Amino acid sequence: MTLSDAEKELSLRYYVWAKAEWEKEINESFPHLRMFKTGHGWEIYQFMQKLDKPQQLVLAMGRLKQQSPELASKWGDNLTEEEKSLYKKFDTFWSVRGRFHEFKRVWNEGKNPEVKFLFDGLCEGAGKILFDSDSADPDFLSAELEKFFSPLSWEEQVKARKLAGEKVKFVTKKKLQKIVTQKVKEVFGGQYEECQVDEGHWTSFDIKCDGWMLQTQFNFGCKPGYQQSVLGYWHNVCSQEKALHPAIPKYGIPECMYPVAHLCRCLSWPCSWEWEYLTEEDVELACEETFKYCRYFHEAAPSLLKGLECEKLSAR
Repeated sequence: MTLSDAEKELSLRYYVWAKAEWEKEINESFPHLRMFKTGHGWEIYQFMQKLDKPQQLVLAMGRLKQQSPELASKWGDNLTEEEKSLYKKFDTFWSVRGRFHEFKRVWNEGKNPEVKFLFDGLCEGAGKILFDSDSADPDFLSAELEKFFSPLSWEEQVKARKLAGEKVKFVTKKKLQKIVTQKVKEVFGGQYEECQVDEGHWTSFDIKCDGWMLQTQFNFGCKPGYQQSVLGYWHNVCSQEKALHPAIPKYGIPECMYPVAHLCRCLSWPCSWEWEYLTEEDVELACEETFKYCRYFHEAAPSLLKGLECEKLSAR
């Protein structure tokens, strides 16, 4: 088997694993997704609450197929019309809900006719997709969307509190990184080869598995336009053997060793992986949940990598 063949095989196995994780999460009534207060995980969970369980499974499988169409086709999973329809509704829910609340707030504050025109158009377009409604009555659609987009996310609640003059304090990246780095040592201490810390940016650690190195990295920072803390993580699977990166001598970069091969990059627990807007009281919960996701991947890794040992692969 070549490295390219192994990459494709691992991607297919990860796709199958992701399906099983989604089914488990839905069948157990979202023990992890319901922990999110904002961000993409929160939005998925809120939209799922508006569906019955069969539809929840349809949406989850449809999202996976949309994200990995080639893998789905190879596994024999063709995207159904119901999956396309529910995915389109979720995509509308995700893209419209923030603008809906913002347009409504701006209109209520300024009564700007241009804002009202845009707001009415937004409501009509969203109503057609989310409710299959042909109504053009903006007041009716606005009221229906108000109910559909409830409850407010924690992010939106914070915005309202700040507009009212309240000071909301978020955890600093430095403190967040300190907590996560300590938990790496508590949870994975003795297993990893090394734990690296780039202060204010990331913490990573490497664990050997079936001839490969599992790299786990936690990121601390802000999304563009955000001023609050963000905690995210991902995994790489790469060779244990390292070499000097070829670009380093050419561009005069300080000497650094890199893995000679990567089997995959930026994998994570499939249902969600990022926390936004973390306050002091949310940090422990966010860290506990994030480390659960990490353990799920590390527990699944031996099965995902079985038969794909690095030393058995040829370069071509």
